[in-house]
Amino acid sequence: MSSVSTLISYQPASHRHSHAPGAGSHADRPAGEGKANEEKLAEFLSKNGQLLLPMVDLIEQCQWACDELIDVTGRAAIQAVLQLSAEQVAGGRRNKANAEAGM
Repeated sequence: MSSVSTLISYQPASHRHSHAPGAGSHADRPAGEGKANEEKLAEFLSKNGQLLLPMVDLIEQCQWACDELIDVTGRAAIQAVLQLSAEQVAGGRRNKANAEAGM
């Protein structure tokens, strides 16, 4: 294992977050543990500065991917709302088909 991985403890995604109130929160950690790990990581990175650029690049890529996801999802949601609104104004697909059939 590399030195970085020993400074950053890994938890599977299923254990990181929970929908139950208070579960998986910072309150579950012993007091000062997060700050101590943060200080160790900062010290390690200051001694090994060449690791900072790849980390910053990864953060930038994640930010771009999140922005893209939000953009695509937003456009799809707007398109769905417009489609539903148009169907409601036009009487819907079933109502229109029934009217054309003379029912």
